[in-house]
Amino acid sequence: MSEEATERADLQEELREQIRAELEEEYRQTLQAYDGQFAVTDEVTADWVLARIAEAKDEQQRLTDNYEKAYSGLERRIAYLHWRFDPELSAWVKGNLPATRKSLVLPHGTLGFRAGRESLEVWDEDKASEWARVNCPDALAIYVRVKKTPLIAHIKATGEEPPGCRLVKPDEVFYVK
Repeated sequence: MSEEATERADLQEELREQIRAELEEEYRQTLQAYDGQFAVTDEVTADWVLARIAEAKDEQQRLTDNYEKAYSGLERRIAYLHWRFDPELSAWVKGNLPATRKSLVLPHGTLGFRAGRESLEVWDEDKASEWARVNCPDALAIYVRVKKTPLIAHIKATGEEPPGCRLVKPDEVFYVK
């Protein structure tokens, strides 16, 4: 290893140790806050707690972002592997599957064939609905739902609450932002 690479590795290790020490101190302070040695007594201490919450939320967001990037990268990799190898795997299994079996179990997974499901493609909803109305009414589904926003406006404007409804007054909710 070159002298420059050794120096860089030492610096990285030193930074890691410094970050570890800072995190340990932060955790110690947080634990003190939870075990009764710390109390919220004024704006400064309340703001200290809010700062710890904000830091934890920031860390949570960084972890979430990193997780989502890694996960989507894995999804792309899996999709590529299926695109690239599924035709070859299918052909190989067809040639190597015993006549009495529908699948082949391997150490890292199972390859096989299953019967597909029958499906119906509807490309003209209007024509299909008209036909079903006359010939197969059970195939039609009609959805009716109450839109809350206009009802709330009606209740506020008239004071009249429709049967089956009541306007619920919100409770005051504590929040930390």
